[in-house]
Amino acid sequence: MGVSRRLERTAREGYTSEELAGQLSDEQYVEGFQHPRIAEALQGTRYIRISVHPEAWVYLGRREDHVLVPRLYCSCLDFLVNVVGRRRKSPCYHLVGLELARKLGRVKDLSSLAGPQAPKIMLEILEHGFSRELRRLALRSQS
Repeated sequence: MGVSRRLERTAREGYTSEELAGQLSDEQYVEGFQHPRIAEALQGTRYIRISVHPEAWVYLGRREDHVLVPRLYCSCLDFLVNVVGRRRKSPCYHLVGLELARKLGRVKDLSSLAGPQAPKIMLEILEHGFSRELRRLALRSQS
């Protein structure tokens, strides 16, 4: 079997966005998810909604931020390499943490403030791994 045939078969048999969404919709899976950094992800309000339509969130990390689309995508390296690239059948802890944070009410909604700034925030994160604009908005919302 040629290399292109093997790659084509692997892609067809690989992890799909429907499977990912199914896992993240399963409360038992989410609540039983084990990862050493999940507790840290749920501290404070690290998950911030920046857009309602389309729904987009940001995970504020200690060193870098990540763009999240619930049950579908995370911009972290683990998701991109292991879930997208290697088709690992387990999402990154950021996506699982978002589901748990929503359930526990440990989220912050800045979509009304971020509105037109959401694309700029996402671009900052994707280019630099960090959004100064989002932190500025988060500080402004606290006052």
